[in-house]
Amino acid sequence: MSGIQRFAYELVRSLDSLLSSGRVIDQGMQVELLVPRNASLEVPLNRIKLKRVGRLTGHAWEQLELPVYSKGNLLFTPSGGAPVIHDQHVMIMADAAVFAASEGYSWRYSLWYRWLFRRMGKKARDILTISKFSEHELQTWCLIPSDKITVTSAGCEHILRSAPDLSILDKHGLGQKPFVLAVGSLNPNKNLKGIAEAIRLMHSQPLTFALAGGVNASVFSHHTLPGNVVRLGFVTDAQLRALYENALCFVFPSFYEGFGIPPLEAMTCGCPVVVGRAASLPEVCGEAALYCDPMRPADIAAKIRQFAENPAMRVQFIERGKIHAQRFTWERVAEDTWSVLKRVIGESSL
Repeated sequence: MSGIQRFAYELVRSLDSLLSSGRVIDQGMQVELLVPRNASLEVPLNRIKLKRVGRLTGHAWEQLELPVYSKGNLLFTPSGGAPVIHDQHVMIMADAAVFAASEGYSWRYSLWYRWLFRRMGKKARDILTISKFSEHELQTWCLIPSDKITVTSAGCEHILRSAPDLSILDKHGLGQKPFVLAVGSLNPNKNLKGIAEAIRLMHSQPLTFALAGGVNASVFSHHTLPGNVVRLGFVTDAQLRALYENALCFVFPSFYEGFGIPPLEAMTCGCPVVVGRAASLPEVCGEAALYCDPMRPADIAAKIRQFAENPAMRVQFIERGKIHAQRFTWERVAEDTWSVLKRVIGESSL
């Protein structure tokens, strides 16, 4: 899952749990989850009713059919998009990356979401975002007033839902030697180029680097990387948990993050993290991470060496991370989200 897909999935699942258990008062409100007919959805729901509607897909479904089926109701979209013609709306805007870090997207994607975010920033009843950093970014780029934005944060405990799949370690020869874990992405904001250069600078270190996820061939090629790099490809949550629990550390030197769930996943699993001192990461990771300058591969390498050469410090950050990550739960996000939805309904004529 992408970060926003993970957010939407876990939030809907947690909202359903809150409503099913009676931990929040629904005041007789009916809650439905509308999806396209071709949607591949495997979220367990007890209280929220799933409805497959319309005949279209993608943006056409979102903009043309979704407002028809949600007419007369408050519509909440937790995954970044929203139908412009709907009148009663609450939506998630996770960040302002299409403005501040547009090199990570196609020009068509950036153009559409820049227009959509500015339009919905004026029209939506309330905007939910996931960090104080993102709140400031949305105010700056979309001119959304602060009293229209609610910060709800994100969770990380989902990584413990699946038992660790240790076969990923044996398959790639990672079980008997220390390795550093990184998550790959085609988005240049993830700074894989910086990770690649840091690896090259550490060629004399007896460390293996494991790269999970999508890998940009122009950055990571067989011709430019040393032999201590293992490409894992896409991994399941169970495999990712096994990697977190057995890695020397997790490195995440991003240039731009609206929140940054992976570092908290790593902390939850007892894996110390090296993160970039940029965007929302200092806000999210607090004093539980070791910070690097994401613009300087030599500093990324230096911070990894600290964990490799100082076992006592590594243990200290493991304990800090576990305690820190417990602050971020999907239940809390769901409770804060439900409070906003209930307030908006109470203020409206619905």
